[in-house]
Amino acid sequence: MKTKKLTTMALLLTLSIIGANIKFLSSIALDSAPAFLASMLMSPIAGFWVGSLGHFATALTSGFPMGGIAHIVIMFNMGITMYLFGKCYHMEQFTQVIRTLLAVAIGLLINVGLSLLCMIPIIGWGVVVTLFVPLTVASLANIFLAILMYQFMGKMRR
Repeated sequence: MKTKKLTTMALLLTLSIIGANIKFLSSIALDSAPAFLASMLMSPIAGFWVGSLGHFATALTSGFPMGGIAHIVIMFNMGITMYLFGKCYHMEQFTQVIRTLLAVAIGLLINVGLSLLCMIPIIGWGVVVTLFVPLTVASLANIFLAILMYQFMGKMRR
C-alpha cells in the first residue's frame, strides 16, 4: 500500500476515533462520517476498514453496551455499509446527483435497516425499535457531514 493512501486512511481512522467520542446515544456516534468520506475519497475498501474499526472504537469507548457479539455484527455491517455506499458513489454510468442519492439510500438502508434486523435475535425487538430513530438521525448526520467534507475538499483543490 502506498504511503499517501496509508497515511490518509490513518488520518480518517483517527477522525473516526475522535467521532466515536461524540455520541448521540450509547454506541451511536459520529464515528462513521470519516468512513463515508473514505468510501468517497479513496475507495469502498478503505471505507470498509475505517467504518469497521471506527465502530470498534465507539463500542470500546461505550463499554460494549450490547455485548461483544452484537458489536462484532455491527462492525461487519458498518464495513458492508461503507463498501456499498462507496460502490454506489463511484458508479460512473449515473450523474453525480443520482450517484449521491443512491449512495445515501444504500447507506441508510444497510446502516439502519439491515443492521437493526440483524440485531433482533441478539438484543430483541424492544431495543431495536428504541434504536430506530436515534440510529436514523445519526446515520443521516454522518452521511451529510461526510458529503459536506467531500464537497469542501473538492473546492479546496480548485
